[in-house]
Amino acid sequence: PSRQGRGMLVSVLEQVSAAANTHGSGREDLGVDILDQAYEIRQASSDESDARYVVASLVIDAFDQVCQFFRQLRHHPEHIDPCLWNNGDLVDRFVGYQESLEVAVCYLGWAPPLDALSRIVRRLQSLRCVEQPFEAMCEVCDAEVFMVLPRLVWLLFLQSPKEHAALMATILPDDFTVGEDADVKPDDELEMFVLQFKLLSSQLTEYACELQADVPSDFSVEEWVLVGYAIRGGADHEGHHSSLDGALAEQLQNFMRALEAW
Repeated sequence: PSRQGRGMLVSVLEQVSAAANTHGSGREDLGVDILDQAYEIRQASSDESDARYVVASLVIDAFDQVCQFFRQLRHHPEHIDPCLWNNGDLVDRFVGYQESLEVAVCYLGWAPPLDALSRIVRRLQSLRCVEQPFEAMCEVCDAEVFMVLPRLVWLLFLQSPKEHAALMATILPDDFTVGEDADVKPDDELEMFVLQFKLLSSQLTEYACELQADVPSDFSVEEWVLVGYAIRGGADHEGHHSSLDGALAEQLQNFMRALEAW
């Protein structure tokens, strides 16, 4: 629909949503401005590694799901319960759309977290190309991917805390502070963990000669060892950490256990 048409449609849907929302939860409006912004972003780009495109698509797809419900009922309006909150499918689609709007509010309105998210998406896509187990679990939506992804995001943050702090602060607000100039910094406890990571990384770098032949060109030695452990756990496969001495291997295991606590 055109921008004007979307505005009229959203106005009607807001009335339907209010009637179906008996618990008073979720947004009071259905974010026509956010929806318009999402359409503009998706029309301007088709780069699936761009977090803006991903978030915009999330909003548009959820909105389409709501519209599809009414299109399906166009010729059979008798199938809808007059008590709108009794139509579970309709309520679920409205909830899905409202949740997509909340995501968009977090990421489309402030550039730093969205830029960080874009960097993470691109890095994870690169990892899928060179790490077959990770590609396999993503391809089939294996439940294990939901354990692996947080580890990988944490490792990316620890490698570049300043570039990813704004994003992580939206996930763990109690572990970050925001200064008057909107500068986001980790708290003292997390800062100590960052220092622990830097120490481990410097020690892993010493094994560059032993591992370099097995490391993809766009990954550093320490990153390759760490992401391999994050994906495979303690299993020793394909040279990710086969050359580490006992003490450093144990230090790596202890660090990854500490990472799980976060």
